[in-house]
Amino acid sequence: MQFSTRVLGVHEEGHWCVIALEMSLRGYGSTFNEALENLHDTIEAQVSFALQHDTLDSIWKPAEPHYVELYQSVRNRSMRHYLESSEEDVGFNDEAEYVASDLPLPRSNHSPYEALA
Repeated sequence: MQFSTRVLGVHEEGHWCVIALEMSLRGYGSTFNEALENLHDTIEAQVSFALQHDTLDSIWKPAEPHYVELYQSVRNRSMRHYLESSEEDVGFNDEAEYVASDLPLPRSNHSPYEALA
């Protein structure tokens, strides 16, 4: 079984914090992908703990509403930019202030992280 969680990336002072919106879990790193890897490890630990203690309902704890609203705003801006830009202008910018993405779970062998900046 595979599912995904919506992820909001926040870039501040050279570091990234990514938030899994359906789980209110966070990952940190010096790059967006590094923060996603850290978040993935955190999610795996949370799910493993919940399985061991038969508390699967504890996995699903939504993030604060303002993060969900910010995610939607960033996703809308990214889509607009994508639709209005040439192919050369579209790509991930690790210096962006915010990134809206999805994180597929469980981890696959190839890089599942496709962010729209």
